[in-house]
Amino acid sequence: MVIIADEGISEYRTLEERSTHLSAWYGYVIGEAEREGLTHLAASERRYWKHEALNTADDGGDLKESPTDLLVDAREAGLQPPSIERYGPWTDKHGGFYTATFLRPPI
Repeated sequence: MVIIADEGISEYRTLEERSTHLSAWYGYVIGEAEREGLTHLAASERRYWKHEALNTADDGGDLKESPTDLLVDAREAGLQPPSIERYGPWTDKHGGFYTATFLRPPI
C-alpha cells in the first residue's frame, strides 16, 4: 500500500488554465501566510509559485499536479486505482490538499 498526502491544484485542460489555478491557489496560500505573520513561509511559497509559472516538470523542482494527474501516474506505475479524498477550498481557490491510497496488484 502506498499513501500520498500532498497539495495540488484543480484539474485543467490547458497551460493557461493551469496558470489560472496556480494563481488562485498560491495567492490564497501566500495571503493566509501573511495574515498569520508567517513571512518566511510566504516568501518560500512565492518562490515555488515563480518556479511553477515555468511549467517544467523534469528539473528537480516541485510541480503542482491535480489529483487526476496523480491517478494517471499511478496507473502507469502499475498501481490499482486509489481512493482520493480532497480537503480545503478546491472550488473557490482551485487547489487544496488530498490523500490518495494506492494498492499494488498481487504478483
